Amino acid sequence: MSVQNGAALTLDRADIADARAGLLAMGAGTRIAATDIIVRDMLGAPCTDTGCPPEPEGLGVGSFAGATVEVERFVVERASLCGIQVASAGILRLRTGEVRENEIGACVQIEGYDIGTLSSDVGYRDNGTNLQTTTLPVPEPLEGLPDP
Repeated sequence: MSVQNGAALTLDRADIADARAGLLAMGAGTRIAATDIIVRDMLGAPCTDTGCPPEPEGLGVGSFAGATVEVERFVVERASLCGIQVASAGILRLRTGEVRENEIGACVQIEGYDIGTLSSDVGYRDNGTNLQTTTLPVPEPLEGLPDP
């Protein structure tokens, strides 16, 4: 399911399965608000000797090119590439859900992106890798350590 070019989608209680991509938003002003959803079994692109298809495939939930996606009470599982992806000035906010059994749990391709928007009561488990980013987030300082 792809929403593009400034369109908006409100989605409640959906099961998206066995597709090349799950729930994707692309383009400035594009908005998706989804609640109580399951996105599962996203298939990879069938690549050939001449390359792979240009459209996103193997993705569960994604926000690209200035779009905003907000998902609450969800499961994203078994995506062949990324369970969650945010890139190209996209905004993605997740609340109360689980990202599991994906090749990569969250693919973040925006330098300095606030990873906290992807982890508000969100569990990441049994993924090949939980997080792949263009830069690593700086960890919070540990409490109780003596000053150097």
